[in-house]
Amino acid sequence: MPTRTQFGTKIQKGETYTYTATITDETGAAVDLTAGTVNAFVTLYFKSTNAAINTRNNQQVVTAGVASNNHTVTAGGLITFKATASDSVVTGSADSPVVYRLEIDYQDGAAVARTAIHEVEFTIEELPTVT
Repeated sequence: MPTRTQFGTKIQKGETYTYTATITDETGAAVDLTAGTVNAFVTLYFKSTNAAINTRNNQQVVTAGVASNNHTVTAGGLITFKATASDSVVTGSADSPVVYRLEIDYQDGAAVARTAIHEVEFTIEELPTVT
């Protein structure tokens, strides 16, 4: 079971934002996300309903070490997600807790297949309308 990190800053509904994380293996060493054996998939969903946001339901974001779908990667294990306004939505009219779940398949130094799971939870904030 992955550990879920809490992202402290609220994101406003419709706001673009950037999320960055360093992916490490079981020893704490950075995973080379540009390696040809790396594939990664992201799911962005509402915590309360498990409904996917903006078609990001097991969406492939790294294929054989090449990033896509608003993601970039480095050999030093850094992955960056540049969210669009369509990724910053709420359910109903209240603040919405959202989970970004990243599953990375890679090979370790001994060519053994490994999977790393990274999760972060943050809140999309519904600001009141001023009339």
